[in-house]
Amino acid sequence: MFLKENQELRELIVPERHIFYFLVVDGNVDDRFKTNMILQRFGYHICTANSTGEAIELMKIVPPAAIIADAGSVMDLTLWTRKDSRYSGVPIIVLDKAPVLKLLVQQEKFAACITKPLNVEKLYRAVQSAIEKTPRENVRIETCFLAKMGGQADGKKGIITVLSEAGMFIQTDDPQPVNARFPVSFEINGRIIQLEALVLYTYSLESSPLREPGMGMRFIQASPEDQSFIKAYILGHIEDGIVRLDR
Repeated sequence: MFLKENQELRELIVPERHIFYFLVVDGNVDDRFKTNMILQRFGYHICTANSTGEAIELMKIVPPAAIIADAGSVMDLTLWTRKDSRYSGVPIIVLDKAPVLKLLVQQEKFAACITKPLNVEKLYRAVQSAIEKTPRENVRIETCFLAKMGGQADGKKGIITVLSEAGMFIQTDDPQPVNARFPVSFEINGRIIQLEALVLYTYSLESSPLREPGMGMRFIQASPEDQSFIKAYILGHIEDGIVRLDR
């Protein structure tokens, strides 16, 4: 009945049985909404359920990459998933304050235990640690900032399409070689950010025709004020517009 009443969800899951998605299970509609929105802004596909029964019905269609569940659902979900090899490897992140659940994290029953109300950075790192072999520590968001690269004489420009506190991806048809370092400047909300960055990897139209041409870069010299401003902007962007439904 649940899936029949959620046709949009069926269309998301059924055609692509290998789809990578997170399952958020929370009986509190406000908390479920906020967790869902934050994870979407991290760039993940999300399905939600308000009970263990709904969650199981979804998982029978296709297993999720990870489960993020509140304390009221997590124990039953854990017992159910551990009985079937198709789900036993799915990491479970608990949203709660209970010390006993944190103890179970230490015993490797759960991937992590996150305290409510959610902290964006802690949730991001918990998710990364649960699903990635080399997890990222810094929250990344999609952007569209014009970047000026090199000195005034070079006059190279690109678009920053991904930004984190520690680095960025610049879309450009003229990516520089790996290990090249040069100054980059861009504007965020009226503030000019000036820093020096190192090229970590590049994609070109010739070598990677299916990828966005450009280069991934790490910040190697930036003022503490600029770094703090970038971090505040990213966290503010993630939570912007996410309000409790009962307000």
